[in-house]
Amino acid sequence: FEALPKDYYDAAFLDRMHIYLPGWEVQKLRNEMFTSDYGFIVDYLAEILKNLRKEDRSHDYTRYFELSNTITTRDKTSISKTFSGLAKVIYPHGEMTEEEAKELLDFSIEGRKRVKLQLEKMDETFLEDAVDFSYASISSGENITVETLEVLEHDTKKSGLSISEASKDEKEVHKIQLAEGQKIIRDNQTGISYDLLFGAYLLDATEIKVIDPYVRLPYQLRNFMELAKLISEKKDPEHEVKLHLVTNNNEDYIEDAKEAFKSMAYSLESIGVIFTYEFDENIHDRSINLNNGWKVVLGRGLDIWQKTGGWYDINEYVQEKRLCKSCEITFVKS
Repeated sequence: FEALPKDYYDAAFLDRMHIYLPGWEVQKLRNEMFTSDYGFIVDYLAEILKNLRKEDRSHDYTRYFELSNTITTRDKTSISKTFSGLAKVIYPHGEMTEEEAKELLDFSIEGRKRVKLQLEKMDETFLEDAVDFSYASISSGENITVETLEVLEHDTKKSGLSISEASKDEKEVHKIQLAEGQKIIRDNQTGISYDLLFGAYLLDATEIKVIDPYVRLPYQLRNFMELAKLISEKKDPEHEVKLHLVTNNNEDYIEDAKEAFKSMAYSLESIGVIFTYEFDENIHDRSINLNNGWKVVLGRGLDIWQKTGGWYDINEYVQEKRLCKSCEITFVKS
């Protein structure tokens, strides 16, 4: 809350905030964000929003989920009102699936939890009654804990530093315990790189097959080259690694892709990566298959980041600075 005027530095007042919007996650407006299609004029949209205020959607999520009993009445009110506002704007027709309701509930809880975390820093008395910001799925019984994105990023950076330091010494790298499991990446999350996600799993692999149907556009080709660079850094300097790409394409891009792949093969050979490729129009799944006994299943393929600002944006060159797209990475022992 440092950005707020000092007159607002009152815990009792700030506790009445329903949500603290993470402005640092909101991208700056760019020309391509504006639609060229039809839209509502402001007066008409304002009248719609005015009428929606009469509706109460604050309990729509209770069909699917139940909040933790440790969440206070004030917290529940904040979460419910934020959820209601989002539901009315995004789903004005009044219908939403369990997955859609979960997305809104997660955002509402995260926003309220951010308020409480800041209050705990301002006033230690808020630490006395710890609140478990979680909820249970009525259909599956699964208990889901919501964490703020900045806390997740902080934990990721700490773990990433240890892996990065270990990578400097191959003996230390092997001390990292690789395990089957899943990593979930949130929308707008930063601090994520290929090395942090699965760099350790590339060790000792001499044959690698990447299956991704979408490696054709410039940024997708950039992602693939960044993966190839990481592979060269993880391999034994005295040996070569065979990297094979299975992808799909269409007549609009296939000739450009072939030229790009030809240039890649020539370039990568100089760093000990022997690159080959094939086109397969029947592939759908996305994965990295390694001959060291591991398989990395890529929910979105290599395309895990949002669009950058172009050549003059540092995000174009530093993976950890880029905003992520929501996806899941699964590690399987093959």
